[in-house]
Amino acid sequence: MEKRTVTHGKKAKKNRKKGIGLIILFGLFFIFVGFGATLFAQNRLAQADLKTIKQETVIPTKLSATTTKADYQKSDLVEQPTIRELSEFRKSDAYQKTLNKAIGTIEITEIGLKLPILGGTNAANLNVGATTYRQDQEVGKGNFVLLGHNMGESGVLFSDLYQLKKVI
Repeated sequence: MEKRTVTHGKKAKKNRKKGIGLIILFGLFFIFVGFGATLFAQNRLAQADLKTIKQETVIPTKLSATTTKADYQKSDLVEQPTIRELSEFRKSDAYQKTLNKAIGTIEITEIGLKLPILGGTNAANLNVGATTYRQDQEVGKGNFVLLGHNMGESGVLFSDLYQLKKVI
């Protein structure tokens, strides 16, 4: 009888270890499945954001002829936005308001770039297109400095400039 109890105890212990192993295995499986589903959902959202951003920018036909000193006041450091932030901004009323302040356009047909130029450098202007650096700049007179974001994603703002070939 004692021998049987010892055998039964070893089997029970072995079965408990198998049960714990199975629980851990199922737990890991569900963690990885959940992680994979999260990555899939994030990827789908990122694709939707890119689609929003890559829509052609319709530049107003009537350009704003004036800028104010306020457009050129030193602002805080402008951080590069994320694709998500650009997408959200593009859907906002602030985007259209900013776009309506365009003072010109920059077009580089070789890479399919056509963006508005906005007076003054701030986060909203940079999220829409190119910005002027100095208020006293005049096209055709000396250097004309423009600033813009390279988002590292083809078709978004100035990200395709690297495709241009240097001409000497």
